[in-house]
Amino acid sequence: MGVSETRTDNTDNTLAGISFSVTPIGNLTYDWDTSTNKNTMSETIAGTIAGTMSRHGFNAGTSGYDVEDHLVN
Repeated sequence: MGVSETRTDNTDNTLAGISFSVTPIGNLTYDWDTSTNKNTMSETIAGTIAGTMSRHGFNAGTSGYDVEDHLVN
């Protein structure tokens, strides 16, 4: 069996998270601001996965976007 992916959305249709099952490899969680700019992305890793998925994350901070919604931080 391969990996099965389940995506969950927020009420404004932004991505809330991605979970992997059958052969669990980890989960991704997202947070968005009111302009639908991604503020954070975090992950949890199952088992001993290394490489591309290892400790990947994103945090724009409180001043991550300028007034034109460009990522600056």
